[in-house]
Amino acid sequence: MVEYTYVTDAAGAYKARDSLLKQKSIGYDTETTGLDPHVDKVILASFASREGGTYVVDTRDLNLLRI
Repeated sequence: MVEYTYVTDAAGAYKARDSLLKQKSIGYDTETTGLDPHVDKVILASFASREGGTYVVDTRDLNLLRI
């Protein structure tokens, strides 16, 4: 089972950023409302690394996107 951190505030976003910036490589995945890139929206973004953990960001939270 993969453990992850659900980022819900600016402090969590900064922690995720700082952790992931130290990694050699990271994986990125998105979940969307559909398959049409012209109409549908990204609603979740996941970032992961072997040593740095996994972070899930709900992109519908506009306050997190402003940091």
